[in-house]
Formats: sequence, C-alpha cells, structure tokens
Amino acid sequence: MSTYSKNERKVFLKKFYKDNFAFIIEAEDESIFEDIQRFISFENKPDNNIEYDITRIFFRDKKDLNESIKRLSEQGREIVIHGGTPEQHVSGKKTEADGNIIYRIPLNDEYILQDMDKKAYFLYGGQKGKEDNLYRIVREIYYRKSLALGRVALHSAAVADKQGRCILIPGEKAAGKTTLLCNFLASDKYNFLDNDRLLLEVDNDGQLLAHSMSSTVNVGYGTMRICPERFKGIKISGYYKPTEKKRYTRSEFINQIGCLSTTTGKVKSILFPSIKKGAKTNITPCSDAIKMSRISLAIEEFNNSEHPDWLGISNVSEEQYKQNIEKILDSISKMIPANVVEFGYERIEPEKMKEIDRGER
Repeated sequence: MSTYSKNERKVFLKKFYKDNFAFIIEAEDESIFEDIQRFISFENKPDNNIEYDITRIFFRDKKDLNESIKRLSEQGREIVIHGGTPEQHVSGKKTEADGNIIYRIPLNDEYILQDMDKKAYFLYGGQKGKEDNLYRIVREIYYRKSLALGRVALHSAAVADKQGRCILIPGEKAAGKTTLLCNFLASDKYNFLDNDRLLLEVDNDGQLLAHSMSSTVNVGYGTMRICPERFKGIKISGYYKPTEKKRYTRSEFINQIGCLSTTTGKVKSILFPSIKKGAKTNITPCSDAIKMSRISLAIEEFNNSEHPDWLGISNVSEEQYKQNIEKILDSISKMIPANVVEFGYERIEPEKMKEIDRGER
C-alpha cells in the first residue's frame, strides 16, 4: 500500500539521543528540532559505548496522505492516548491495514502511520498537530522501552549536585515538591533533573539511577513569591488560589530560573517534603517502614489509566514490572537514606539547605 507520495523537497535530518535510545527525525522545517528539544531532555551527544535502539520519525504534509487511508482510519476502534484531567485527555482511533497501524487524532486533525516492519512513524497534520504527535511518540517509546530495561516510573521531583549525585523529592500534590525543588535550584549548587515524573533503575554496579522523563514544569505562584529573583518578568501578585500554577516547558523553566540541567543522576538520598503555613524548617529521619511505605505510594502502577500503552509496544508483563519494583525497593531499603523536611512558605536559608542536603536535624 502506498503510504505517501514524495516529491523532490528539501528535508532536514537530525539525531537525538536519550539514555539507550536514538530518534532519527526528518522534517522540512528545521524549527521542529528546536521545538522537541524544549520538551524532552535529550542528551547533547551520543555515548560511543552504547548500542542505541533506533526509532525513525518522518514528517509529511497531510495532503500527501492517501484518501483511502483517511477513510479507513475513521473505522478504527476508540483508544485513549492520554488520560488524566479533562484538560489533559486525548482520545483517538486505531486501525490496522497491510502491516501498518493508522491512528486518527481529532484534536488537531492529525494522523499517524506506524510502519511495523521499518520501525518508523509518519506524522501527518498541521504544524501544531505534528509537534504534539512528535512529543507523544518520543515520550511513549522512551517510557515503554525503558520499562523493558527494568526501569520503574516514579512521581517525584529531583535535583543533582555538581558531582551528579541525585536527591529525590517524591510527594503527593501540594506536598511542596516544586517549592523544595526551587529552593535547591536557587542556591546555584544543584542542577535540575525533573519536576514530576522520572524513571528509576538499578545498574550493573548495583547503583540506583534516576532518569528524567517529564516534559513540562508547573510552578505555583506561591512558590514564585518564595524565590522572586528567579521569576523576574512574571506577575506574581494578585493570585489567590493556592493551586493556581504557571506551566513551563522544560527548557523554558531552566531559562526562567537560571539553572543548569542534567538527564541522569546517581541517587544519594530521598526527601519527603511537608509544607505548612508558618512552619519552621525541620529535618526528621524516616524510619525504614515509613520510607518504604511512602516511596511505594509514589511508584507508578502497571496499568496506569493516565498513561495507557496506546502504541501497543510494551513487552513487559505485570509480573515482570512487579519484579522490577521489588528490585528498586530493595536498593532503596538497603542503600538510600530518607528524611522528612517540614518547612513554611518562606525562603529556606542557604545554610539550612546545606543541612537538608546532608540530612542533619
């Protein structure tokens, strides 16, 4: 089946690397490369010691898509591409034909054709739709194939010191993850790793590693008031809802707060934030039971309705995922200290941040 007709056009090709994965992207507009870099924490260059799993992604003009494929896509079964809140929800249709899988996403009148033999994806749609689909595909492939390497998803913020040692900051919504994260970054002694969702794995040396995965950073206006010098140009006053936040892409947040970033860190400690009005900064060591209970709650479940396997590429069973979780938890139990950090809605002093890093009460 002819999937597209290609005339002579100037195209641009670029490779992106992330951990064990490489993405070769072809587009007629070079700006798409800058757009994807804003969202995904790609690495600057390949590691010659890694044999990369390669995925190819091609941008195509929607008028090049065969009309019969468009009609066929409307007959597909309904799928959820992203769950979560109503604002985040993305649905579509999925159907198979002649060894290809066709996705129809009404959100921006988009189409994706997945070539199963060539491990390639062809994206058809307007500029906005193609950008969204590029991000969705890269994130989903990275996530699913990471699980096959034994990794586990964790809802957590994270920073890394200049030596690459990582501090995890897991917690429920409004626990103070982003506020504690910004306090660390405002000290200029830490690099940004992630704000909401990352991947944990135990490497061949038994070291627990954290890999960044989130694409956006949501910062509450209350947090901005704690570090106003880092949020110049933002209208901070006049917001009364404690849940009201500003959304940044990864690169926008890094530029806004003026910090460096990293994609991977060796986990050295865990901090469970607890932000309360008027609270004095206090550090309390966690018992093993509390540490393991709280970190278990932050680990993502196997069947996550917010992040379904919409591409159908996962080859990890629920039993395998549970075994991966046990390996991660065993490493945390034996090697990683944890503390609860209680603090108020004021800036934490630099000396106190050093104590928090060291785990001193």
